[in-house]
Amino acid sequence: MTVLAFEPYKELSVIITPFASDAVLKSFVELLLTKTNTKLKLNFVLPEGAQPRIFADKIDMIVLPAGSNYLAAAVKAAKYDQVLVVSQVALPYDQDWPELLSSHLRLPHVAVAAPLIIRHGQTIEDGGLVRYADGGLGPLFFNHPIGNHQTFFGNTDWVRNVDTLSGATVLARKKELAAYFKAGFKSTNFTKDMQAFCSQAVQKDAFALVLPQIMFDNYSIRIQPSQQQASHFNPNMLNVGNSFELYTNTSSALHILRQLHEEAGNDQ
Repeated sequence: MTVLAFEPYKELSVIITPFASDAVLKSFVELLLTKTNTKLKLNFVLPEGAQPRIFADKIDMIVLPAGSNYLAAAVKAAKYDQVLVVSQVALPYDQDWPELLSSHLRLPHVAVAAPLIIRHGQTIEDGGLVRYADGGLGPLFFNHPIGNHQTFFGNTDWVRNVDTLSGATVLARKKELAAYFKAGFKSTNFTKDMQAFCSQAVQKDAFALVLPQIMFDNYSIRIQPSQQQASHFNPNMLNVGNSFELYTNTSSALHILRQLHEEAGNDQ
């Protein structure tokens, strides 16, 4: 049988890292399941404490201890060859997002891919990272409006081959993840670890794609990495490009997630 270049795979593993409190992770996973309707076989790898209360009987779920070796253990435990690693609260606009996203790994020159992360349906939060003339990395299209917006760096609707991904939400092949996150790999700054993985991948003349036709919304929820202090003046400040944004504490994140559950009609 001939397989079209962008035909979706039949399976996808989703690794949720322990990037937030158990309560935030549990609420996020439940919302993600609410907003997912796919024909693909999905396998979720979750940290202990993040098991959903709703839809739990409808998903293939592996639960692992949340420790410094979690990422390596989760990659090893993932059942399928295509893996989405998620280290942020971000919810899809389209329920068939697994088909839309996974199909891009049919292209052998694509090493990693990510959806476009937006904020409240209006503003770009994460469009990948590009290298400036001085060699430093900076966020592409951060704080630009979405939807056919023309900038000095091109149109925000274009599929972009960036220098690397932020690492917050990454689609990759299991064999390449396993080669990088080998047994014994330990860390808890999952976004930083995944960004390093993506940077290594593109050094091999492979592409790192950001896909504006697949949008996830973070609703201004930003969870601070456990091993990172972003500012000497205020640990709640996140330095992004030439601006600063606030990290979200647990109670604020839960309040936003609770509102989203109410909008989705979920009992809390």
